[in-house]
Amino acid sequence: MENKGTKILETTRLVLRPFCYEDTEDMFKNWASDPEVTKFLTWPAHTDVEVTRYVLDSWIKMYTDLSFYNWGIELKDTNEVIGNISAVKIDERTQTADMGYCIGRKWWGQEIMPEALKAVITYFFDEVGFNRVAASHDSDNPKSGRVMEKAGMKFEGVLRASGINMRGICNVVWYSILKEEYYKKYFNVTAGSIPDSHEIVKEAKESFEKVLLNQKYSGIIKNDKHLKLLLNMLPIKKGDMVLDVGTGAGYLAFPIAQENKGCNVTGLDIAETVIKQNQLKAENQNINNLKFCSFDGINYPFGKESMDIIVTRYAFHHFPDIKRAVKHLSEILCKGGSILVSDPVRNIKDKDRIIDQFMKIKGDGHVRFYTQEEIVDLFSGQGVYLSGHEITNMKFPFPEKKEYMDLFNKLDKEEKALYNIYEEDGVVWIGNIEVANLLLKK
Repeated sequence: MENKGTKILETTRLVLRPFCYEDTEDMFKNWASDPEVTKFLTWPAHTDVEVTRYVLDSWIKMYTDLSFYNWGIELKDTNEVIGNISAVKIDERTQTADMGYCIGRKWWGQEIMPEALKAVITYFFDEVGFNRVAASHDSDNPKSGRVMEKAGMKFEGVLRASGINMRGICNVVWYSILKEEYYKKYFNVTAGSIPDSHEIVKEAKESFEKVLLNQKYSGIIKNDKHLKLLLNMLPIKKGDMVLDVGTGAGYLAFPIAQENKGCNVTGLDIAETVIKQNQLKAENQNINNLKFCSFDGINYPFGKESMDIIVTRYAFHHFPDIKRAVKHLSEILCKGGSILVSDPVRNIKDKDRIIDQFMKIKGDGHVRFYTQEEIVDLFSGQGVYLSGHEITNMKFPFPEKKEYMDLFNKLDKEEKALYNIYEEDGVVWIGNIEVANLLLKK
């Protein structure tokens, strides 16, 4: 693990950030002076704002220590600090962080603390490298335990008469989540077997070099009504730089360039052969504001804030390192620019990721389908927020293959109904899967 300090983290509703002296009044007013908030904590309610100022001063001075993690919880809607969340103890030998948190009474019951705790857990596992994140609560304060459960933690046990807080000696209830469990829950892989990005790209490249120019494949993904919807959603203006990620055969790039002569469009893909044919086609048709280039599927060959519009259709589920990809795309996007993501989404009732099991058999570099909420959260963590969305539907077949039929036959009636999965003449069909068309703005 590598301690990285109290970095700014963002969620849909919150900014988690280091405290500053200007937070003194908010902290005193919103939670530190309330005996109901501190009842189960280890420190008494502040009776004077100077006590709050003293505490904040000690915290702020600690931020130079990268092993110090203490965030103020700021509401985006009001820019008001309403609570805090911190690692009250870390053990680098076991790579464990023990969490503590509190929030103003006014904001209890609004799912704010689980949202904050999830963000910190993600940061600790993905960036710092902790192996275990734990938290505990007084047994007489079960609502705190529900926060832990909602953040994905598991109940471990009760240590009787092992803690002390403002109420005296208490039983302490412990929860935790391991990195292994985190990756299994959110990525359906074990921490030690996270797919290698280069292997995923290689598999996808080999597949798409074969199918992207195949007329049968093109017919499956082609949808004029859907294309029109996406073109209408794009807020393109004259002079914009537009990037089409996972352009394939240029299904979006060509019409965007042709309908917006005053902008410059770049189609980006890993399939080099297809990219060369796209470029030749653009030159033959004298589409001078359109160019194509290939890349390695991991490192985006563009500078920060170099694109006004980014669009990706049916490619998001192939991104090998999704957090890195979203981070890079968000950095490439100019402030005020928009990203349009169009991708099939997993049914939230599909707990066993049935749809991903079918896609894995396909062997085309599929990583996973996300829910709409997951996609929005990924981008909001980078300061890119949902500004519009439309839901469409699609169906697609899996070719005759024993593995598809074996999986189909294992599904029960309810599982098949999730995506209207059926078999026809030896071909398994996903009869209905929702496609989220999400416009996000930086």
